Amino acid sequence: MEHVLPGKGFETLRFGLSKEQVERIIGKPDEIEMIKLDEEDDKESIEAWHYDQYNFSISFDEHDDWKLGNISANNPKLNIEGHEFMNLSVMEAIKKIDDLDLGDYEVQDMEDGQKVIALYDVFINMWVDNDQIVEIQWSPFLNDEDEPIWP
Repeated sequence: MEHVLPGKGFETLRFGLSKEQVERIIGKPDEIEMIKLDEEDDKESIEAWHYDQYNFSISFDEHDDWKLGNISANNPKLNIEGHEFMNLSVMEAIKKIDDLDLGDYEVQDMEDGQKVIALYDVFINMWVDNDQIVEIQWSPFLNDEDEPIWP
């Protein structure tokens, strides 16, 4: 699973799938982590599944009826439109983003010293550490009401 499909997922793993459907496609995760986003709201939890052999994690949001809604990967062969981004510098990544016409983006400084390149039009974040892309995270597109558009 190396081809990022913006707004859709991977070639065989699509946003909007249930936990059961995901497990049938790629098997049981190596680790499952429950993350409570808001202690005050019972409907604000995420279940993250980690697949070490594939170098990615996926998450299911309780707010979206536990549908697959996010993928994060650090696989060096991960590509967007046939172009690899992992381990590129910020400047190299920005050049590729412009060459591929992936739309509006912004480089943001994070509190922990990391940076993130946020690609707004394709709902992709590229996490940067020591001026190298270390992880790519993407999600389904959203409609005007900020609800996921399931592929």
